[in-house]
Amino acid sequence: MKQKFEIIHKHYKKYYGTYISKGHVPSRVTLDGDGFWSYTDFEMIKELFGKIDIGKFSKIIDLGSGDGMVVMLASLWIDSVGVELDKKLFDDSIRIQKDILTELKKEKLRLKHAKLVNKNFLDVDLKEFDLIFLNPDNRLYEIETKLRAEMNATARLIVMNDLFLPLNLKLIETLNVKGMNFRLYKNC
Repeated sequence: MKQKFEIIHKHYKKYYGTYISKGHVPSRVTLDGDGFWSYTDFEMIKELFGKIDIGKFSKIIDLGSGDGMVVMLASLWIDSVGVELDKKLFDDSIRIQKDILTELKKEKLRLKHAKLVNKNFLDVDLKEFDLIFLNPDNRLYEIETKLRAEMNATARLIVMNDLFLPLNLKLIETLNVKGMNFRLYKNC
């Protein structure tokens, strides 16, 4: 597990380094100003996954998966899907995934299934997922309606940040990881 983790981590450090080497924070406006992407701390997500015992879930979806890091990291334990509408970010995530899988194959290592999709997450059926990850960059009205309709009773939603929170889902727990709040919700 440690070797797989290190390979994934190395490829994301390299990707974020392309921003840093130009004097930029790894972040940018997406979708012609309708969205925003920023890197997510790798170690923070790993610690979060430990705190929630990610292995007890069977399938995660990352809504607005950006560079695909949450998906690739989660695939160490469970089947993972990432949905990203921004074409450039999606293309970057596919390239990173390909590089990771190529290196893992050389080392005769495998991950659980990790799928990246270029589409609007409002067009994805969420019923098959028991873990949903969201780092919202906007109000949740549309997605919350979808979550209420499609989240099964045992599914959990992880919301990363304090900016945009669900109004009509039940808060189960707030976890603080490296100074970032992650909230776990269930459907009412």
